Amino acid sequence: MSGSKASIEQLRLVRFNKACEMLAVSRRTLVKLVEQGQIKIVKVGVLNQVEVSEIERFINENRSGECDEQ
Repeated sequence: MSGSKASIEQLRLVRFNKACEMLAVSRRTLVKLVEQGQIKIVKVGVLNQVEVSEIERFINENRSGECDEQ
């Protein structure tokens, strides 16, 4: 059972507003990403939350390797 406790302890959730801030997108854009299945959410009661690891995965998968800002 300690294996599942470790997994739960590693799970870090943020609310939608914080996830939007971390991704630098609007709430509408985040909702679209969720609807398209690009970002998975965790429902906790009435709140939709996002795992920090899910945000990191999305960023890493969509990194282009190019820098637009100079």
